[in-house]
Amino acid sequence: PDWCVRREVAVALRTCALNHEDRALQKLLSLLEDPVQEVRNETAKTVEELAPGRLNWLVCSLSCLLASTNPILRSMASTMLATLLPETAASEFGEFLASTKQGNIPSHADVISFLDGLAVQPGDEEALKGFVYCLDHHSSQVRGLATDALKCFSHVGQDNIVHALISRLQNRGPDQIVDTALALSRIVELNDERAVKAI
Repeated sequence: PDWCVRREVAVALRTCALNHEDRALQKLLSLLEDPVQEVRNETAKTVEELAPGRLNWLVCSLSCLLASTNPILRSMASTMLATLLPETAASEFGEFLASTKQGNIPSHADVISFLDGLAVQPGDEEALKGFVYCLDHHSSQVRGLATDALKCFSHVGQDNIVHALISRLQNRGPDQIVDTALALSRIVELNDERAVKAI
């Protein structure tokens, strides 16, 4: 059946993701919404194996997914965060993660406070890439949280993030382009010609 193929895709993507190919990681995270439990479980297992090399990226991406209105995705993201985080952090934020797993949608402020408590460092390129990835998500709630997180954790005018956002102003859906432009406007100076020309 089709779901078996999707499960095998999750396994096959592991090799690409091990080579730090962001597209493979992005595809894996998209499979966390698969309607079939076996596919989601295999995806989670594969992602967890990749965590040591991409932990900040994964934590920030999964944290944005907590804003999704899809209860399956929120539950998967919560479970994976509890597994990926160091034991002390998982214990400290256990109540927060359990609440989202049980169906509550956290506010943007709650998630940003959670990330702050995990000591996500402003300007951390790997962490910020996780937020940038979420700007491509189909859910406006996830994109909105990613936009707020970029504003909180980016340095003003941070070159690598500005360029990453500008590159996403093409070949995306109209909703994704609007939110990307909004994110860009929040992390640059008013007179930053790069953003003015791009938008």
